[in-house]
Amino acid sequence: VLSGADIGELTAPPGISKIADISINEDSSASSLPFSVNDLQTAAAELTVASTSSNLALLPNANVVLGGTGGNRVVSLTPMLNASGSSTITLTVTDVIALSDTQSFVLTVNPVNDAPSFIAGANQTVLEDAGPQSIAGWANTIDDGDPEALQNLSFTIVSNSNPALFNVAPAISVAGTLSYAAAANVSGTATIALALNDDGGTANGGINQSVPQNFTITVSPVNDAPSFAAGAAQVLPPSTAALQTISNWATAISDGDADFVQSLTFNVTNDRSSMFTTQPAVAANGTLTFTPNGTAGLANISVTLTDDASAGGAALSTPPQTFSIIVRGVPDVTIEQRSPAATVVGEPFSVRVRVRNPSSTFQATGMITVTPLPSGDAVQCTLAPIAAPTGTAEAICNNVISPIATAKLILASYNGDAVFQSGEGVSAHPVEKAATRLT
Repeated sequence: VLSGADIGELTAPPGISKIADISINEDSSASSLPFSVNDLQTAAAELTVASTSSNLALLPNANVVLGGTGGNRVVSLTPMLNASGSSTITLTVTDVIALSDTQSFVLTVNPVNDAPSFIAGANQTVLEDAGPQSIAGWANTIDDGDPEALQNLSFTIVSNSNPALFNVAPAISVAGTLSYAAAANVSGTATIALALNDDGGTANGGINQSVPQNFTITVSPVNDAPSFAAGAAQVLPPSTAALQTISNWATAISDGDADFVQSLTFNVTNDRSSMFTTQPAVAANGTLTFTPNGTAGLANISVTLTDDASAGGAALSTPPQTFSIIVRGVPDVTIEQRSPAATVVGEPFSVRVRVRNPSSTFQATGMITVTPLPSGDAVQCTLAPIAAPTGTAEAICNNVISPIATAKLILASYNGDAVFQSGEGVSAHPVEKAATRLT
């Protein structure tokens, strides 16, 4: 006969120990959490334990793994990746006569920010002076790393090995568009380190920046045209036949490429090579040299500047710039009194002055000043071209007043530069030097 105590032992349920609530970080696990089981009438090895999770999205039942032997048991918990939240885990122990007991504890998974990621596009190569660049979709597969949260993303240029290469520094939009603009007249290569940032923070060991990725931007050189400023025309006295050297005749000489040093060559041509013993030339430093042979005339000179193409592409030349080299001729001058035939002191009379350049290349132009001698008042007249002979101009100077009755000498100044003197009647005089350029 069983006593009441015996009956109580036979009907008592098995026991299971309590497991304390536990907190872990996202993407980690809780392994081998110990608990014990016992029963008065069933051996511990014959007790069975079952488990359930209240949040299957966080912790599926299959991810609650029981272990251990006898009365010493363990449970291991492996939450889903990139999941956070809490789940109540219930452990149930059952004996051989189907009596059971339960214990529950709470698993809390703390969120941890996962690093964002992206795939960088191809290295970039553009020509110098290509202007602003925009490459849509250059960065792709852009991911904040946390499917359970929607984060704000931004790209950061971690480093730039050659910032001087750019007028507008490289930047990448959140959509992956790469944009930049190279500086004018600059070539070279820049290595760019790029990272993607999110706003998830770094709590619990979170990572808010991707591993930097490197790419290069290469600006290939393009040859720019050289330039220079031409100097003044050269006007020489009659019969000049000596070497002429004009330093710094050409100025502001540039190869056009700030990032290269090129060899430059001046190319000089002219339309009157017969005027020169040594043809006009311009050295790389801008010095103009030539030797006239004494022949009067005007030579039109054309000058271009050419680089050596070492900056890339074909050699380039400037547009032609022109100037003149003039060797002045010795004009013939004729002065004659016209009216009245006799000079009366204090009364005006007229003289005709004719100037002819022996070279038909030049037309005598400008001003004639006539002065009756001695010490009369000067009268200035303007030369006007006449049809023949070629290169001839004349002026009628009125209101010339002689200071004395017997003085019929006239002093003529051509453009303020050449002086002629005549007596009564018609007289022609060669001029020692001509005036300014005759055109």
